[in-house]
Formats: sequence, structure tokens, C-alpha cells
Amino acid sequence: MSEELVKPGERQVEEMEGYIRELLDIMNDILTKNKRALADAGVSSRLSVILGIMTMHRYNPDLFMQYWNEFKSLVDKCRSVPTIKDRITNEVDPLISEIESIKSAAGL
Repeated sequence: MSEELVKPGERQVEEMEGYIRELLDIMNDILTKNKRALADAGVSSRLSVILGIMTMHRYNPDLFMQYWNEFKSLVDKCRSVPTIKDRITNEVDPLISEIESIKSAAGL
């Protein structure tokens, strides 16, 4: 049986896609349920735009990663919102660290 040849980092990218989908789902849920609190913190509109762009490009890691640092910066700002701080710490941070480790292994 022949093994399918894959490009370097391709398996990591496939693995990353699952984490990305879960991260986007959680962040979109946080955004819809806490829109007023995020707007008061000055994060809502930019987070909405970034999540939309990242959702569009979730299967194209090169484009997705162009927005990664800005996304992480917005997540850091979200920590200042008391109603979502725990959710960021418990649900979002582990996914971000997992994506970061896969990203570095894939060389993105």
C-alpha cells in the first residue's frame, strides 16, 4: 500500500483547522451573548470584523494567520470585561496555546 505524500506542515494545518473552528465558534458565541459589554470595552466592532474575516479564511491558514496577532490582542482586551473573563481563560486560552504550538510546528 502506498503512503500519500504530503507537504511539510500539511498534517499540522489539518489538525489546526479543528481548533480554529472551535475557537471561532466560542468567540462568536461570546460576541453575540456579550455584545453590549464588549461595545462598552471598545472591542465589539473590531472583534466582529476580525472574526468575520478569520471565519472566511479558516481553511486558508496563510491568510488566517495574517490576522492572528490582532485577534490575540483583541482577546487580551476582552479579559478586561468581567462577564467573559472566566470564559476567555477556561475556553479560549487553551485553544490559542494549542494553535500556537501547531503553528510553530508547521512553520506558519
